[in-house]
Amino acid sequence: MIHCAWTFIGLVRAGASVGATDTDHHWRRNIRFEEKYGPIPFWNLGAEAAYQVNDSTQITLGVDIERFFRKEGDMISNDKGPTRTASAWTSSQSHSRWA
Repeated sequence: MIHCAWTFIGLVRAGASVGATDTDHHWRRNIRFEEKYGPIPFWNLGAEAAYQVNDSTQITLGVDIERFFRKEGDMISNDKGPTRTASAWTSSQSHSRWA
């Protein structure tokens, strides 16, 4: 016996990621990018509606939206081996700060 066929659920959440990093290796160009960030704030909204068809079947529809805010981080780019230039074989490393 079903007493209430519909169920509605909502979610609101906010916080910050901790210790976020990213490594991106471009193997065809033999370059590796490494990024490190401080805490990155975010928010999340969610909603779900469910209809109980019978005691063993439920139909559910949900949506979830999240947003991470931009954060400045440190990026290191370095070649993982020698590359050929017009004048000589070189290996390079560069540092930058970007948003």
